[in-house]
Amino acid sequence: MSFPLVDAALNWQSPASVQPTRGLSSPSPTHRRQPDAAAVKRQAAGASSERTVIVVSDQVGAEGGFVLNHFIHRHLRLEEQGWIVVLVGLAQTWEHYLAVGKKLGLNIALSQQKGRLVFLDALTHLATGTGPFAHNEGATSATTAASPLQGLLASITAAYQACSSSPAQKKLCLVVDDVSALQSCGLPTKDVLAFAAGCRELVYEENGCLVLLAHGDSVAAGVDDDDGSGVICRSLIHSATHVLHVAALESGLTQGVDGQITFARGPLLRDEEGFNPEVLHYQITDAQINFFKKGFSKGLL
Repeated sequence: MSFPLVDAALNWQSPASVQPTRGLSSPSPTHRRQPDAAAVKRQAAGASSERTVIVVSDQVGAEGGFVLNHFIHRHLRLEEQGWIVVLVGLAQTWEHYLAVGKKLGLNIALSQQKGRLVFLDALTHLATGTGPFAHNEGATSATTAASPLQGLLASITAAYQACSSSPAQKKLCLVVDDVSALQSCGLPTKDVLAFAAGCRELVYEENGCLVLLAHGDSVAAGVDDDDGSGVICRSLIHSATHVLHVAALESGLTQGVDGQITFARGPLLRDEEGFNPEVLHYQITDAQINFFKKGFSKGLL
């Protein structure tokens, strides 16, 4: 498993070197001396992803949903730092993430039982008008005029606050698996952007991390779209600390390589972060996801 390359590209330290976890792929500790508690705390401080907004944009033929699994698993593995993951499902179901977690060596059902992960099935509720999107017959005209996404944001906040954590201060990792799906369901662009802004405010308040997936075909092509999806993607990028763009290879199909991820600096990233843009290639197999430097795929060597 080469997820540490993603952390390195973001200038983060891999959780594997901060806190090895049983059942996850990591180098065997038997041949190296275990660091003392103070060293572990220093490493953990350097691996912080606090107050970050990550936008993952993708294209047709190069879907970026698989990248979200890294951020989910990364923060679940940092249990000692008090991270709570709230996953909002707008494109994928709970069963999908459960199956992917098993392939990557992490039992997210156990994390859910421990109260460290909450899954909100937002798309089903949006389609049926239940849950945070339920219609209140006794509501006033002002209430009914409000966006249903306000109810979703309130549900996210309530779900996070209901989670318990052993450290003195818990932190929120909020993952929204497809912001573009909200617009596809007929919600106005301004409401979708207001929802994204509310998510950013929430993670800033909780000293957390926000990960948003959006379709960026028109943005990558440099053209204007008719449905407003490009407006959403560009607006999200302008309010991000990091931008990860998933695309097909520029050179076309290549054995052992499914696509590439470009790591770019977002406008909100501070200069002292020391981040440098980078491009990684990736390969998705039935058992795992492999990342590697450009030109270092086994299919090329």
